Amino acid sequence: MVANNAFMIEEMKEKVKKQGKREGAKEGKAELLIKQLIKKFNVLPDEYKERLSTLFIAII
Repeated sequence: MVANNAFMIEEMKEKVKKQGKREGAKEGKAELLIKQLIKKFNVLPDEYKERLSTLFIAII
């Protein structure tokens, strides 16, 4: 029973770790996009600010 619980805990840790990596990848892509837009336009246009705000809401 104890071994089974330990296995379940390890399995849960792996699931949480994978979920965190997926969320981190999404957030990283959004950050990269923002940096590229700022580099291209030297400022972030309002149009993109609105689009990115909806993107962040979708990520969360």
